[in-house]
Amino acid sequence: MHDFPARALALSEGLFLGAFFFGALWWPVHCALSSSPAGRWLEGTLLARTTFAFAEFYGAAGGDWQLMLVIGSSALRTARMPPRPPGGHRPSPGRSAAG
Repeated sequence: MHDFPARALALSEGLFLGAFFFGALWWPVHCALSSSPAGRWLEGTLLARTTFAFAEFYGAAGGDWQLMLVIGSSALRTARMPPRPPGGHRPSPGRSAAG
């Protein structure tokens, strides 16, 4: 249990980053509905939110960009994996489930 403070800090940082990212997403969508250059609002805030998120991840990785790259690619791979079917096996790429 000696790593509890580090885990609590990581959890609080993740909660803050998620709240900031999605809160900053709600704000431009709300403003873009009443603005004529809606695309500029959304593009500009997407760039700002993504830059802030990457800067936070870089800081959380302790400035080690290789570690950030490994963790990010692992998270992306996990997020893009399709769910397993009820049988528990996946069909091989290029073949249908029936074939």
